[in-house]
Amino acid sequence: MNVLWLLVLLLIQSPNPSMAIPSARKAAVVCILPVLGEIDALTVSGLATRLTQAKSAGADAIVLQLDTPGGDLLATLELCRQIKSEYPPNTVAWIKPRAYSAGVITALACREIVVAPQSVLGDAAPISALPVAGLISLPAAERAKLEAPLLSEVTDSSRRSGHDERLARAFVCVGDELWLVEDAARGERYIVDVNEYKIVFGKEPIRLRGGAPSATPDETDESADVDQPQSAMNGQAPLDAAGEKVGGTAENSSSSAQPAEHTHSAAPTPPLIPFRTDALRQPANSDSTQAPPLDASRVASQSLTGAGQRDQSLLPSRAPLTAADGPRLKVISQIDASDELLTLQANEAVALGLARCVIANETELQNFFGAKQIFTIAAPWSEQLARVLTSWWMRTLLVAILVICFFGEMSAPGLGMFGFTGVACVALLAGGSFLAGLSQWWPSIAILAGLLLIAAEILFLQGTFISGALGVLAFTGGVIGLFVVSDPTPESGAQQAFLGMASLVTAVGAAGIVAWLLGPRLQIMAPWQAAVLHATLGEMPSQSPDTLTLAKVDALARAVTDLRPVGKIEIDGVRFDARSEGAWISSGANVRILRLEGNEIIVEHVT
Repeated sequence: MNVLWLLVLLLIQSPNPSMAIPSARKAAVVCILPVLGEIDALTVSGLATRLTQAKSAGADAIVLQLDTPGGDLLATLELCRQIKSEYPPNTVAWIKPRAYSAGVITALACREIVVAPQSVLGDAAPISALPVAGLISLPAAERAKLEAPLLSEVTDSSRRSGHDERLARAFVCVGDELWLVEDAARGERYIVDVNEYKIVFGKEPIRLRGGAPSATPDETDESADVDQPQSAMNGQAPLDAAGEKVGGTAENSSSSAQPAEHTHSAAPTPPLIPFRTDALRQPANSDSTQAPPLDASRVASQSLTGAGQRDQSLLPSRAPLTAADGPRLKVISQIDASDELLTLQANEAVALGLARCVIANETELQNFFGAKQIFTIAAPWSEQLARVLTSWWMRTLLVAILVICFFGEMSAPGLGMFGFTGVACVALLAGGSFLAGLSQWWPSIAILAGLLLIAAEILFLQGTFISGALGVLAFTGGVIGLFVVSDPTPESGAQQAFLGMASLVTAVGAAGIVAWLLGPRLQIMAPWQAAVLHATLGEMPSQSPDTLTLAKVDALARAVTDLRPVGKIEIDGVRFDARSEGAWISSGANVRILRLEGNEIIVEHVT
């Protein structure tokens, strides 16, 4: 009896093997980096800064907490590249509560994925859209061109992390069809596409939704044993990739202090063996002479062995199925239809081996890593401010205000209200890029240079058009440059340039309307009216070869119109065209003739 009690005590004190944390996941200090909102170039640069802070604080594991509706294609690909090359190998994506489009592509780039209760991920097809105009329909060639880098990215991520390639590609491609099949004898599940389904079962697939009409489960033969239509979860509590129950239902999983991965199910679901193209070098699994089936615990942890490395040759995978495999397989459910993009709920992601487990809070996350410390580095206020300042609508508004201030400053020379406001607009236009870490000073410099050249044309070089044309070109180029990121692709650069031109037209149009409405009160249009003489002059004698003899050097005259710098002067009741030298001269002022240049009279103001 004493021996029996001793054995019982030893069993109670012995550690639960399921509680062991793989060495590649084990971390002492974990840092959470929230990724909220759309993923763009600002997100990537901000995360790089926060990653440096996390490393300085001693973090040996990074968690990207994803809550995003999607984002920019180039920014997403750059973030994935950084995750694979610059982030610690122990980088985990925590989807809480959504990771659509760019979010799920970013999650796949991480070594592991965990999900919060009621979270969702998927729907990653590329789209093209413009502000206000909305979505733009893409021809087949353009869509294929956009899909190609995404498919390459998710395929590479799947091979690195041990996910099923077909499952990952179904997030991106419309038209893919996937089914979940099970080998009950071996305790394994597989994901098959329509071609592999036909090879294995020798007939058209059973489609529960989408696609062409097909046979119903009652019309199938014994070679394709089919369960009743159901979800991949089979109506059970969430299960992880090892077939372990992950904390009951999603409603009560958050009450457990342990990660959901570490509890057991009475009837574990067979593990999913992923398919990857590099699995062709693995032993075939279509005959009885092959090696014994993979152990469930090895499937769950094999991809985590080693010092944080992901050796593809060790990751569990399978070779393509053949017709010889048909009798031992049954169809569990259709996962993805041809008329939809794959989107998974939390429980489905876990059951299909895409997510490791369900984690509801930071306590469970800390236990998931076995960490002593966990902390969060949120995006700073400057990043949020930069996001607002670099948005297309804010830049359009600032350019419109800048143009109005330019009109106003020309009508009231001197650094006054309009001048200060205009300088502030330029500072905000440049400061947004600076705060975002996308410092491109040349657009702001080009805008200022353009305005100065236009002002020189109005004030000093009327009629030459050279300065004004150069100013318009510089101003236009500067505004468009605000919208074009550095090193764009031809497609993205053209789209960004179009957005910049549309914003410029909108801003100048809005500024013109405001100037026209406020012009009578503030005389905002005065500089432009200077080029046209609006005063109606009486029937007065005008200059002629005979009367031009009245205009002599040092003769005194009176300005009968504003000279800005060209206007009219009067000598002994005869009016002459004249040009002021230096400052503008107001109507009614006394002037003196400085010199004669051909038929042109040059005057200066005298008191």
